[in-house]
Amino acid sequence: LRQQNADIESQLQKERPQLSQMRADAETAANEASARVEERRVLAEAGIALKTQVEKHRNRQENLADELERLSQRRQDLGQADSKCPVCETELDAEHRRQIAAEYDDQQSSVSRQLADVSTHMERMQIDVAAHRRKFSALASAESDLTTNQQHLAFVREREASLRERERVGHGRQEEFQ
Repeated sequence: LRQQNADIESQLQKERPQLSQMRADAETAANEASARVEERRVLAEAGIALKTQVEKHRNRQENLADELERLSQRRQDLGQADSKCPVCETELDAEHRRQIAAEYDDQQSSVSRQLADVSTHMERMQIDVAAHRRKFSALASAESDLTTNQQHLAFVREREASLRERERVGHGRQEEFQ
């Protein structure tokens, strides 16, 4: 019985540091996976906000393109012989026609610049969206990793509880023996 107790104690002495290291490793891995899950959650929220911004800019881009088309059509309509002033509805003379054409040209230039700015911003946003998606995809395994690490940690804790129980039983036997 003494030999059995000595063997059990020897085995327990070997297992304690191993279990302690396994627990530390499992806790570290679970914490890292938990941080990745949180990062993925934050990225998901940021993705929703980014999607809203992209949609807003896309609508702005469409509105500017429509405005540019409308201005282009108005400018074209000025070339017709029976065109009238868009403000006062009177027949246009050559000077008045040039004046309105210049106004339309200025407006078209302004809208074209705005459209170019929005388009450039949209291109940058598309790059951001792609980077965001890559990060989000890279973290896709975070939740399953967290579950796996939590299961491993639970297993280690069960083994530690078993070890403590064996120690308690071993000490109880030793006291009985003495």
